Amino acid sequence: MNELSEISRKQKEHFQKGETLSLSSRRRALKTLVRMLRSEGDRIAGAIGEDLGRCWMEAWSSEPGLVIADASHALRSLFLWKPGRLHRPSPLMLPGIVRSRREPLGTAVIIGPWNYPAGLLLAPMVSALAAGNTVILKPSERAPHTAETLKSIIGEYFQPGLAAVADGGGETAKWLIENAADIVCFTGSGNTGKSVMASASSRPVPVILELGGVNPCFVKADANLKAAAERIAWGKFFAAGQTCLAPNHVFVEEEVHLEFLNLLRETVARFYGERPETSPDYGRIIDLEAWSRLEPMLNMGEPVCGGYGVREDLFIAPTVLSGVKMDSPLLREEIFGPILPVIPCRSIEDEMASTPGGDYSPLAAYGFSKRPLKTAKMIRKYIRSGSVTVNGTLHRIVSSSIGFGGVGGSGFNRYRGGTGYRSFSWERVELIKCPGIEMPMVYPPYRIGRGLVRFLARFF
Repeated sequence: MNELSEISRKQKEHFQKGETLSLSSRRRALKTLVRMLRSEGDRIAGAIGEDLGRCWMEAWSSEPGLVIADASHALRSLFLWKPGRLHRPSPLMLPGIVRSRREPLGTAVIIGPWNYPAGLLLAPMVSALAAGNTVILKPSERAPHTAETLKSIIGEYFQPGLAAVADGGGETAKWLIENAADIVCFTGSGNTGKSVMASASSRPVPVILELGGVNPCFVKADANLKAAAERIAWGKFFAAGQTCLAPNHVFVEEEVHLEFLNLLRETVARFYGERPETSPDYGRIIDLEAWSRLEPMLNMGEPVCGGYGVREDLFIAPTVLSGVKMDSPLLREEIFGPILPVIPCRSIEDEMASTPGGDYSPLAAYGFSKRPLKTAKMIRKYIRSGSVTVNGTLHRIVSSSIGFGGVGGSGFNRYRGGTGYRSFSWERVELIKCPGIEMPMVYPPYRIGRGLVRFLARFF
C-alpha cells in the first residue's frame, strides 16, 4: 500500500495548501478534464471496446462524450454554484449577519463499476473537482484495459496531488476508504455498497451510493406501441443490457400484448439484424462469470427473439421472453443483461401497486402512454424510485444539469449538475455579530418576563 499512501499524502498536502479553493483553480481543473477527453476520448472508447466489445458510438457517446457535456455545464454554472448566500438572522444574532458557503470536503475517492468503466468514474469526478476536492479514482479490475488507459491518461494531464488513479481490487478500495477518503462515491452492487458503507462508517466519512435496481416498465394500451418498442429495446439492449438504468421487465396491458411482442421482435431485427452476433453495433458480456449468470435466464420463458448465447464469444443475443411466471426471479432480481421479460396484465395500476419499495426501490420506473401526465402521477403514487420517465428510457441520463442517483436500495445522494456540487461539499455557516452591541436581556440575572420571552420566541 506504499503507492496508495504516497498518493494520499500528496493529495492531502495539495488540499491543505488551498490549491483547489479558488474559482480559477476549479475552472482550470475542469478545463483540463475537457481537454483530456477531447484529445483522448477515442483512446478511452477503444479500451472500453476491448473490455466490453462495445462499438465506438455507444462507448464514446455514453462515456467520454457525456462527461465532456457534464464538465462543460459545470464550467458554465460554477460561478452560480460557488458563492455563499445570506440567511435571515434571528433577534439574538442582531446586529449581525448570517451567511453560508459550500466548502470542499478534501479527497474524494470514486470507486467505479465495470459496465461503464470510464464514464461512471469521470462523471462524479466532474462534481468533485467543481466542488474543490482532490480526486482518487479506483477503476474496476474487471475492465483492465480501461483501468490501464485511465491511469496513463490521468497521469499525463493531472498532477497526482489533484487527481490520480489507484490500481487494484476490493482491498485497494477498502484501504482508500479507511485511510484516504474525505468522501466516497461508489457505483456497483447493493452488497458491495453495504461493505463500502461499513468501511466508511469506521471514520466516518460521507458516502454517495448508486446501486442500480429492478427497474419496472409499464405499457398502457393507449401508448404509441411502435415508439414504445423502439425506446424500450434501445434502453434495454444498449451496452448489451449492462446498464443500471435499463428497463428490467415490461408489463403491458393484455389487449395489446401480442401486437407489442411483434413490434419488439421487428425492432430488434431492425436494430441488430437477423444474426445480432455479426452486428457491429451490439456489445458483449463483460466476462465468463457474468455470462454464466445470464445464460440460465434464457430458459425462464419462451423466446420471442434471441434466446441463445455463444460462450466463447461472451455473446448473449438480445432476447425478448414471453410466458414468464409471476414468481420468476427475472421480475425480482436485476437482470443486468440483454434479456427482457414481457408480461401481459389486466391492470397496469395493480402491477404498479405491487412494485416493491424500501430496500428494493428501483433506480428508475418507466411508463408509456398517450396520457403522460396521468401516467407519471400514477407511477409517483405507487412506486418509490430514483427517477420517473414517461415515454422514454435512457433519455433520462442525457442532461448534465440533473442530479443522478437512487433511493432506498438503489442508493442515495446524487452526482452531476448542481446537486452533485452540493453532494461533494459541505455547508459552513458564519455568524458575524457587531462587536459592541448586545440585546440586554441575554445575560443573567434575567429581568425579562415570561410573556415577553414567549412573544420574542416567535421571531427566532
